[in-house]
Amino acid sequence: MSLDADDLFTELAYGARIAQEVTSGRWCVVSQLLRTGAVEQDTRPQLGGCSRFQEPRPSPVVLPSGVVTLTVDDLELLPSRHPQVKVCIAPMSLVARGLNILVPGGQKSALASVWVCVRPPTQITDSAEMFASVNASALRDGGPSADPVGQWIEQRRRAFSRLFHILTSDPRFSRLSKPLKSEAIAGMLVDMIQLAGRARRGGTPVELYLVDDAFHDEKLGTDLRRLLRYYYDNLSLAEQRALRRIYGSTLESWLVFAGIDGKEAS
Repeated sequence: MSLDADDLFTELAYGARIAQEVTSGRWCVVSQLLRTGAVEQDTRPQLGGCSRFQEPRPSPVVLPSGVVTLTVDDLELLPSRHPQVKVCIAPMSLVARGLNILVPGGQKSALASVWVCVRPPTQITDSAEMFASVNASALRDGGPSADPVGQWIEQRRRAFSRLFHILTSDPRFSRLSKPLKSEAIAGMLVDMIQLAGRARRGGTPVELYLVDDAFHDEKLGTDLRRLLRYYYDNLSLAEQRALRRIYGSTLESWLVFAGIDGKEAS
């Protein structure tokens, strides 16, 4: 079939704009572009007709006085540019590994507490999480073998078994099997450890609050404490030691929260 050159160039320009905004971390702009298709094509009948993008329309929501908006690029400068701001609200996905708000002129964190208001969504079917689960399942019991071909065949079987399990599972967190729930919780835990670690820059004490009742509700088997215990109890002693070596006292705090004796078993 013949291609419309104008449409093709529009798509290329539109994709380039989105890629540029993603690289810059301006996720609000990306969201607006994806939601509204904020692109106006030049309709002049010529090959290679250009496309010009319109900036996203201002939000119709009127912000209360005293509230300021920031891009992720400006987050680190919050204390110096807006010293009157006492509370910062941001998506966890943006700040988990990049929340570096320091006291002006120093190297200590300017954060006193972190409040996780909504439990992060389960993303077990996203490509990165799914491939990590499949690979971990395949390699969990792997190692040197006198029969490398047989080892490879068994790992391949386990990989496809886990992939089938993920793809045929109901993606709702409460409907996932316990192993998949624990994997999802482990991913959330890493993000929250990263978040708390950023807030502890320079040895600053910080408190982490889990606000959403979904973290604590035991009715559907989705509460964080029991899933953490299940995940940790199913690790080998070597894996438990590796976690303690990597995350130190932060992990110990989570183990206490889950009712686990953080001391290494003899």
